[in-house]
Amino acid sequence: MECFREGLSIAVDFAIILGIVFATITFFMQLQTMKKEHCLKTIEFFNEINNVTGDIVRQIRRLTEDVISAEEIINDEKLEDEIIKYLNLTERVAIGVNEKIFDIEIFDKMAGRSAIHTYKQLSEYIKYSREIKKPTNPKRYEEFEHMVIALKKLRKEE
Repeated sequence: MECFREGLSIAVDFAIILGIVFATITFFMQLQTMKKEHCLKTIEFFNEINNVTGDIVRQIRRLTEDVISAEEIINDEKLEDEIIKYLNLTERVAIGVNEKIFDIEIFDKMAGRSAIHTYKQLSEYIKYSREIKKPTNPKRYEEFEHMVIALKKLRKEE
């Protein structure tokens, strides 16, 4: 009888260990699935945004590869409207990236260089927008700025 109890105790211990192993494996599989879903969500959202902003970015690039003066943008009402549209959409993306709703590494691979470059090109207009156009909103496009800083850090750029 003692032998039976000891065998039963060993079987119960073994079942508990198996349960822990199974739970651990399940946990890590769910973690992998969640990470893949997170990456897919980032890609899908960025593709939707890119459908809207892609033309605007190309239009900015056609003007110059350098910083565009705020005055040049202000003097072209249609261009300013397009740039405001781009900045507002990019600000939403940046909030998602900064709050870790979207994966910054995936975003960097898809559009990091472009975001950094476009931010640089529009930096004078962003400054104008904060200080003159909407002085009551000095944090305008700040999330975009923070995302660019994070992207530069990720890319080890200054």
